[in-house]
Amino acid sequence: MGGSLAALHQVLNHSLSGLFTGVHVLPPFLSSGDRGFAPIDYAVIEPSFGTWDDMAALARDYDVMLNIMVDHVSRLSPFFRDYLEKGDDSAYADFFITPQKVWGDAPPTLGEEKAVLLRRSCHYSTYTRKDGRKVTLWTTFGATDPSEQIDLDITCPQVRAYFTDLLDDMQAHGIRYIRLDAVGYVAKKRGPRCSA
Repeated sequence: MGGSLAALHQVLNHSLSGLFTGVHVLPPFLSSGDRGFAPIDYAVIEPSFGTWDDMAALARDYDVMLNIMVDHVSRLSPFFRDYLEKGDDSAYADFFITPQKVWGDAPPTLGEEKAVLLRRSCHYSTYTRKDGRKVTLWTTFGATDPSEQIDLDITCPQVRAYFTDLLDDMQAHGIRYIRLDAVGYVAKKRGPRCSA
């Protein structure tokens, strides 16, 4: 509605004045695909939508809800690009989920493989790092192969700290509500009561 955050604010204040107290803004972040659900950087609003100042202005008049994709980031995210560039020396090497993190040294049984809730034909993608090494990572979402969206390891303290900082920053911009998108796909561990 409106095409930008400022235009949305204008529509809510005028054409729809008095009808709504809150608004759910679908992912306005810089993204590489999936209609905004492949976030490159939460710190940057897609320029065609506006800026964080526009978001804060909207939040002064309305209760704003934003989505956070807690399961994944874009392959163009600074984290993943740094990992492809530096490999195991990257500060973000532990951000991502290898099959070994989930299955350990014993590969999954056919039953375990079938129990994984799939959103694509395979839950892994293989990427080539700058050093030439191929790495297989968990990719729940994405229409391409390899996937545009790489899963995050929520058990990694750095990933948890990243989301904590992100939530603090959103609160500082007046965001009142967060929708944890793809939260049902976050847990990945051996056993019957999760997505892996």
